[in-house]
Amino acid sequence: MLVNLSKSKKKVKILRQLRKWSLRRVENHSEQKWAAEQKKWWKAHPFKFEYVFKPYTPCGDEYVPDTMTDFTGVYLFAGYDEKQAIDGLTKNRCIEDLVDYGCVDNASQAIECFNEHFKYLHEEYGEKGNYVILMRPMRRSHVHTFEEAMGTFRWHKNGGYSGKANVCSEYFLDEPDERLTLVYTYTVCKVA
Repeated sequence: MLVNLSKSKKKVKILRQLRKWSLRRVENHSEQKWAAEQKKWWKAHPFKFEYVFKPYTPCGDEYVPDTMTDFTGVYLFAGYDEKQAIDGLTKNRCIEDLVDYGCVDNASQAIECFNEHFKYLHEEYGEKGNYVILMRPMRRSHVHTFEEAMGTFRWHKNGGYSGKANVCSEYFLDEPDERLTLVYTYTVCKVA
């Protein structure tokens, strides 16, 4: 069952204190260039629940439009580590952070993949629990040159593509279909 995450004000307050401590540490650092880069990064990435976990809403650029309207438990995720973000910013606790993952065109497809996977877990192992789907958008327009594209997004390294397009390349940027400009990677996390 998909559930919404609940914000923890106490944990966010602690993380803000850590951020202030880190900024002071950066200001006292001897390497000026490194210190300036770190300070810039910390100011651009505040510890806010709303920044890291944004409830999913269709943006209209999807290759295939969403077929569902209820996106309970589906978030656009702007963090790096799912488990750390859930444990650090919410009242929930991440029990398992990679229950399922993959690439899709929209949240409706991610929910369908989750339902198939959850049905299998429930039938085979009697698995029950609460889950969230964390999605990251990947846009083709973010990479413009061959040098920037080296080592970028590959389908098979991100769980394979479950969308409607006919993918035939290893890299997202090499796809011949110009309409495929936005895909999402999703991760299903079990929470308590």
